[in-house]
Amino acid sequence: RPARGRGRSVLSAADVMQSAVRLWRGQSMRDFPLWVLVPKSVAHISANAFELELVFVNLLKNAAEAAQAAWAADESPVNLTKAPDVLVGSGPMVAFTAEVIGSSVVFMVADSGKPLSDEELVRIEAGSSQPQAGSSQKSNGLGLGLAIVRSIVEACFGAITFGRTDLNPRLTGLAVRVALPLVSTSQSGRAQTDNSIPVPHEPAAEPAQPLPKDPKDPSK
Repeated sequence: RPARGRGRSVLSAADVMQSAVRLWRGQSMRDFPLWVLVPKSVAHISANAFELELVFVNLLKNAAEAAQAAWAADESPVNLTKAPDVLVGSGPMVAFTAEVIGSSVVFMVADSGKPLSDEELVRIEAGSSQPQAGSSQKSNGLGLGLAIVRSIVEACFGAITFGRTDLNPRLTGLAVRVALPLVSTSQSGRAQTDNSIPVPHEPAAEPAQPLPKDPKDPSK
């Protein structure tokens, strides 16, 4: 179990997201549809950069696998249609977002995978589920293992939760939220962190960024 505070430094939330996406893209995911929403304002956290990036890379990998499995199993896909500020329809999709909520930066990785029941979410939250192939919690998806992912987050005085999101109609699968204390840097340069972590809430939706065209849609 990682020791609390070990190797931590003050990091930009947006920079951590960018680094994680770059590493994930390098794992044969260069063209996968990814929707990224960074915090509206500069937000800093205190964490071990390598370990936190590894957490997000594994969550992104897991989400992409779940989204691909659900898309492959769909025998009657609906063509993509573009509505104001949001893409609706079908096709694999992963969202990676971050938002400042109170004294925390709440990151979220969500996918268009198979919808999960309340019972499945409870089992995931408890860390005692036995994943089924094709679901958002595939046994090989997290790579590090859920227990290690949780321990890394908690070593940064953070919290991890599992649920759903209504940020975009296509995000039908698992939504994993990681809340880390927001760090403010005083004029003396010393990091000041609030270690009181509230329960992560639903991130507010921002205007959607365009996604790559769906290769399965002949109309595009």
